[in-house]
Amino acid sequence: LFPFVAAFILAYLFNPVVSRLEDWKIPRELSAGFILVLLIGLTVLAARFFVPGLLDQLSELVRRLPVSISRLLAWLEEGPVLGYVADLLDLGDTDNLRVALFDELASQGQNLIQQGFGTLVSVVQEVPTVFNTLGRALELIAIPFVTFYLLKDFDVLIGHVKSMVPRPYVEPVKKLVRNLDTIIARYLRGQLTVACIMGTATWLLLWAVGVDYALILGLATGVLNIIPYFGFIVSLVLGILVAFFDADPFMTVVKVLSIYIALNVLEASFISPRIVGSQVGLHPVWVILSLLVFFHFFGFIGLIIAVPLTAVGSILVQDCYDWYLRSSLYTGRQ
Repeated sequence: LFPFVAAFILAYLFNPVVSRLEDWKIPRELSAGFILVLLIGLTVLAARFFVPGLLDQLSELVRRLPVSISRLLAWLEEGPVLGYVADLLDLGDTDNLRVALFDELASQGQNLIQQGFGTLVSVVQEVPTVFNTLGRALELIAIPFVTFYLLKDFDVLIGHVKSMVPRPYVEPVKKLVRNLDTIIARYLRGQLTVACIMGTATWLLLWAVGVDYALILGLATGVLNIIPYFGFIVSLVLGILVAFFDADPFMTVVKVLSIYIALNVLEASFISPRIVGSQVGLHPVWVILSLLVFFHFFGFIGLIIAVPLTAVGSILVQDCYDWYLRSSLYTGRQ
């Protein structure tokens, strides 16, 4: 089912583009073919020019990351930062705190991060081997064909689904589906657009100021930007760790902090409101709770699907609540 799921997601994301081209008197078949050729071309260009260099940088980054963590911990332990924090919080003598904190971080943090990135590198490096198998190759080949036919007949398929809804419930179902479509479409398309903008901007700005592994940091920022709140924190920590590869880590950390904070403020105040709008209308507490719950059960994929699925659930709950307020159970009328 993988090629059909992937094809449906692509068709759902790009159907508005095809519909807009159709409004300009361009046939849907031609519009769908143009979109697919463009996507395939961009994928081939990325695989040709970006993936090899990205794999090399990622392997080197994993190899050097434990050294960077050690330098960061040594800088924190020997520098004035911990003393300032102790004075601010009136903790007094921090020798025991230093030993407990940094010994534990040094032993657990390095292993955890090295294992995580090592797994990522091994998975990415195994991709060509997996793609060489006949079954996976056929699945990949099937995706553009299925996507083309879904894009071409998307409105027809939706019309068939609408025709099967019982007539007395057409209007309520249309309202519910319209609300769900608005939430999902706004979130998916908006977040993907914002992620591309943030990833590209981070890459170019870090490269411009001479930070190592700017391409990896930009890619990580773009991917993690899909995850509210936690994505920014993780990408910022990764950027600071990479900054400690430099001979003058303090100035590099300042550059990284300035770029990440400036881009995050720009995204929160201008980019996301313009592209995503009001997003999904969830309270921040619900967003954080959904992220933790979905991550516990589904891992990294859960972080990506947590917010849109929670928003869909909130709409269904609200509709059920509205139905309850109109029911005879609540009003007491038959």
